[in-house]
Amino acid sequence: MIRALVARNLKHQRRLLLAGVAGLAAFETLVCWAAAQFDRNAGLRTLMELLPPSLQNLMPPEASFVSFQGAVAFGFIHPVALAISFALVLAAATTPAAEHESGFLDLVVARPVSRTKYLAATLLGVARAAVAAPVALLIGAALGIALAASPTALPWTAYVPGALELSALLLAGGGLSLALSAGAARRGPAMARSVALLLAFFFLDFLAGIRPEVKPLGALSLFHYLRPVAAAVHGESPVTGCAALLAVSATATAFAFARFARRDL
Repeated sequence: MIRALVARNLKHQRRLLLAGVAGLAAFETLVCWAAAQFDRNAGLRTLMELLPPSLQNLMPPEASFVSFQGAVAFGFIHPVALAISFALVLAAATTPAAEHESGFLDLVVARPVSRTKYLAATLLGVARAAVAAPVALLIGAALGIALAASPTALPWTAYVPGALELSALLLAGGGLSLALSAGAARRGPAMARSVALLLAFFFLDFLAGIRPEVKPLGALSLFHYLRPVAAAVHGESPVTGCAALLAVSATATAFAFARFARRDL
């Protein structure tokens, strides 16, 4: 039965998933192409140095790695890429709230399907989106690197650690959204709370990078553990970041299952 639920969820979400995957691949390819054009002319670092000091101070820590290699990795944490990736994950994670609102959830649980199996099928949808988005970016990076033919380009495999970190981040965000959706009666409020929570994490990480007094709180943000630029350019290991994010994902998911089991349908 869980296989039927997974297939049904995929059928409902396939258009959004395919559009998101295609958009992410195209976006990353465009990032690589644009970075190669700048690098062949003035150079990305030269352009950064032309900015006023006040604007340079507002740039995130990743800006210190300005280069073609760093620009390719920055595509994995660009707000556009993050927005599309989380849209795919949240669409899957808020399925219980959406189906409770439509009344379909009552029909599902009225059949011989346990709540655990139902939520497990939803979780597989979240995992599918959390894997598909980074893979799409990797495909875009591989294509963009090939088209750019930059002499300073790294092989596309150098960006795999960053993709793993992004996947772990999406699983953590998806777990938190699933926990919110498990007790929500409507998709709208569940989606709004999920987006608000992710934006809070995002801006906390941003402020921690530019404000010394906020820096100690940076580790509380999920985005603190997403460092694809450092992983690609300096070879930093993604193990610690992925472990922290997966721990958040596991904890939030466990809470979601417990909450969904007790909720009144």
